[in-house]
Amino acid sequence: MGVDKVKHMEGMAGLLARIAFFFILAGCSTTSDSFLIENLTDEDKSKALTQKGIEQFNQEIEAKENYLSLPRVKAYFENAISFDPLNKVAKDYLARLTGYADEVAKEKIAAATKYLQKQRRTETENYNLCYVVQKAYEVAPQNKQVIELRKSIETILAGFVKKYIDTASSILKQVNDKDPTDKKEKMFLDIFDNYTRVLKIKPDDQVAQAGIADVKTEISSVVESRSSAAKVAILKRLFVKAETEVKALSILNLRIGNVYDGIVKNISYDLYLAWAEQDVKSRNYDLAAVRIDRALSSKRTREALDLKAKIDSGRNQLIIASSFDKWISEIDKNIGNKDYLAAYWKIKDLVTKVTSPSYIDIVKIRENRVKAALPDMYESAVGLYNEEKFAQAVVFFEVLADADKNDAEVREYLDRARAKQKVLDSF
Repeated sequence: MGVDKVKHMEGMAGLLARIAFFFILAGCSTTSDSFLIENLTDEDKSKALTQKGIEQFNQEIEAKENYLSLPRVKAYFENAISFDPLNKVAKDYLARLTGYADEVAKEKIAAATKYLQKQRRTETENYNLCYVVQKAYEVAPQNKQVIELRKSIETILAGFVKKYIDTASSILKQVNDKDPTDKKEKMFLDIFDNYTRVLKIKPDDQVAQAGIADVKTEISSVVESRSSAAKVAILKRLFVKAETEVKALSILNLRIGNVYDGIVKNISYDLYLAWAEQDVKSRNYDLAAVRIDRALSSKRTREALDLKAKIDSGRNQLIIASSFDKWISEIDKNIGNKDYLAAYWKIKDLVTKVTSPSYIDIVKIRENRVKAALPDMYESAVGLYNEEKFAQAVVFFEVLADADKNDAEVREYLDRARAKQKVLDSF
């Protein structure tokens, strides 16, 4: 099945689905991107389209109930199957979408009928009535029940449209260019909400369409203003102020449908990366860890990942510093008791943890003391071996073999002691 088989969809939705596939794979903006796509198997392409289709299905159809996008979403799965006819996931979703419109229409008609059967309805219920009828119309515009339902709510619908457009117009008249950004932002969002309420129940209302286009321009100016303020604050290391702007941007972005996701993520990344860097300089690694995670949640870059590694290392060093004296005390106690076996392994573990030159020097002194005792440990190990105390001998020979990995004699003793102990254990 190729693009020809999806021509019944709106416009060139099938073709757009294929084009969208290339954007999924890094945008196809370079020679290497093109090379990657050309060399992907049809199965991989099918999986990519399926994944994008599922994402769109969840976001547009299930979450937003944007049923006008059904043909476009369906095209992802049809084209996925054209690349891989055995793609069961794509087939399952396509089968689900095939009867999806009828199911939605039935569900919305039932909801509308239930509302209409009520003798008294609240304003919210009347709005919901208009909403479910509109959704039924989007999926089944020729359905006789839907056509009758639309006629029955004409007066209610007109009332809501007038109410919300009048409210938006009234708020717009109160906007003053000299007002603070916070005040104007609230007013623009209220205007946006009112026009959005209209478009949810009457998507083709031209006044609301024009109004929301105008208010989006104003909101863009607010976004630009807050973005600039945040960037300046970041440069001046006024991170609390910058965070206030970023939080306000995030709330605004959420209110208008996440259309500024890219801007919010980029500024959030810049803020928390710079803040984490400052925390590292002041050795406040716990706060740095929180902030670098926030930066990475916005954007994963090599710079941020390297800083995270540095923060993790710094936190570990602080933990080591707080415990170092205790560890050295235990090692000194082992050495004092001539328990060189325990001292050896504790030193070996500590060496892997410390990076500070002063700490390394302190550990080195203890390490040299233990190394000086290795000849005596060798004599003890051989004596235990000759006494057929193989389990105890193995413990000594393991230290000796680790201390000098090229000592063939020690390695032979160790292997033989282990083998003999294994025979004893079998009895």
